[in-house]
Amino acid sequence: MEIDFDVVGSEDMLQISYYILFTLNVIYAVHFATPFIIGLFKKKKESFVSKNECQFAILIPARNEEFVIGNLLDSLAHQNYPKEKYQIYVLINHCTDQTKKIANKKGANIIDCPDTVRSKGDVLQYAFSSLQKEPIDAYLIFDADNVVHPNFCKCMNQSYQNGSQVAQAFRDSKNSKVNWLSGGYSIFYYIQNIYFETRRKLGISASLSGTGWMVKKSMIDTYGYPMTTLLEDLEYSAFSVLHNKPIDFVKNAIIYDEQPTQFSTSWRQRKRWTTGAYQCFKKYWHILWKGTKYKISKLDLFLIFFSPLSQVLTCTVGLINLVYVGLKYGFFHLLCSGTIVLLITYATICLFAAFVVQYNEKNPSQMRKTILLFPIFLSTWLPIQFICLFKGVKQWEKIEHKSNLKIEEISR
Repeated sequence: MEIDFDVVGSEDMLQISYYILFTLNVIYAVHFATPFIIGLFKKKKESFVSKNECQFAILIPARNEEFVIGNLLDSLAHQNYPKEKYQIYVLINHCTDQTKKIANKKGANIIDCPDTVRSKGDVLQYAFSSLQKEPIDAYLIFDADNVVHPNFCKCMNQSYQNGSQVAQAFRDSKNSKVNWLSGGYSIFYYIQNIYFETRRKLGISASLSGTGWMVKKSMIDTYGYPMTTLLEDLEYSAFSVLHNKPIDFVKNAIIYDEQPTQFSTSWRQRKRWTTGAYQCFKKYWHILWKGTKYKISKLDLFLIFFSPLSQVLTCTVGLINLVYVGLKYGFFHLLCSGTIVLLITYATICLFAAFVVQYNEKNPSQMRKTILLFPIFLSTWLPIQFICLFKGVKQWEKIEHKSNLKIEEISR
């Protein structure tokens, strides 16, 4: 049915806008939920188990990480993988503390990055260039606050031997039980892990998640690493899929990451992420449709990049619509109906969070408070998305790390 916009009033235009955005959100839900649910019940194909062992170069960007980097290096030194088959490189980025001294003491190689470094992406680009002539098969990238499961290299090697050009590890947390904020991050990454796992079962590309990932050296040598946004991991996900290199997810390659415990730190970090998503959308939205391979994977990335803007639009129109409903039908009616909707939404998110925790082999009873506050954690993203639409982060800022846990002190 055609709409005559000459005779449609502002009330009807508001309703039309609301229904359009509601339909868009339904598309989001169906697109992501369908493979998610199907993948839960689908068995993963048995992969070929190879006895070959590739040569890894482990890259660790570091800026003043003396408090945590020693534990990461210790966990890497005890990998169930031949010691001669991997070399560790700490990428020193304008450190003014003892990071370099600790890395030297632990036996790591040092790459001093130049003054032109502006972000983690620049640090990696410099390292890739420095190691171009070395006999390396693949790179493994970690953040300095990580600690690594002993089978990490072994599991990543199997992904490499099965033909993966790029692969993401299972991202767990060192401090999920500290408070509701670190717990909220943990559940967020647990959801992401299931999302990656189920999509790989269906032949759809996973994405990179900032740390704990592998890339084949020949891919870097061929295509470079031309990342320019503040969200270099998700940008490289798009770059890989556009070059027909789907990203594998290696569930048994586990890293433990430190999550923010202070809201101010979380706010700064998520502002950078959101700014990066806007930058990726601007850079890639018009070229993600090129080629005929991995169309669903490309649609995934398009919707992820567009997600902050979609939520801003939906919330804006939704709030206007709420004011309209309140003025027309009375705010008591709005309060009653709105409370019911909020309670249903809250309960649904909490139940889903409990399922995610259980699926990732964690004890929901030990994360009860975090599960109950997870909807609050998600809601705090909305003001960040509004702010970054008009005033995003200009440059990468370091996140302080304080969780000084060894791999032996973390229970899976």
